[in-house]
Amino acid sequence: MTGTIIAIASGKGGVGKTFFSISLATALAQNNRRVLLFDGDLGLANVDIQMGVVPQNDLSLLLREDVDPMSLVEHNKETGIDFLAGPSGSDTYANLSAGELTLLAKKLEKLRAHYDDIIFDLSAGVSKTVSILASSADKILMLFTPDPTSLTDAYACVKVFHQKKVSDRVSLIVNMALDRVQAAKTCDTLLRACQTFLQIKPPYLGFVPRDSHVTMAIRAQKPLLLHAPNCAATKAVRDIAQSLDLD
Repeated sequence: MTGTIIAIASGKGGVGKTFFSISLATALAQNNRRVLLFDGDLGLANVDIQMGVVPQNDLSLLLREDVDPMSLVEHNKETGIDFLAGPSGSDTYANLSAGELTLLAKKLEKLRAHYDDIIFDLSAGVSKTVSILASSADKILMLFTPDPTSLTDAYACVKVFHQKKVSDRVSLIVNMALDRVQAAKTCDTLLRACQTFLQIKPPYLGFVPRDSHVTMAIRAQKPLLLHAPNCAATKAVRDIAQSLDLD
């Protein structure tokens, strides 16, 4: 049995993608699942910062044919998840060739046998990195907010995934909504565009409300589900984790 690869994507930065990736990984781990979190925002990685950990391994080793990817995995006792932290502040990793990215995807594919779930925290937008890594995933969760530019960019991402013939793997999640009504209206706006121009209707998995505990958790460099286990945003993430219908 192999694990499920879940890619977390967004059209633009600042929509809470890394926060959501860490929170979802933690929620799944708390459900006794074996989880690996990979920071796929190459060049601007910050999963380790938000988790408050100092990675010991260099992701560049993953690009060597002779290196076993499991040897680079690190464990976080607090959350119960394993992780592969990415490099930050290096254009070397932000501009990997298609061949290097394909090798990276193949290395990550080999980790399926060790985990129930592997979560890719992708970079924002529709870069070559996003396209190749998302195409290797079983599920693509598109995270966006009620901000009009976030909606526009999320649609652009879905359109690219449609062109790559992987839009059937896309599901929608609204973050930072004021309430359920605003979230539903936001999602409906994106769905109308998808149905009108692409003739597809990605499923809506739910929303995460705007919650001050999220900001406090990020500032404290502590995963939300540990920092505020009973807040509204934590409950919402747990509900979404349940809705993923994972084997």
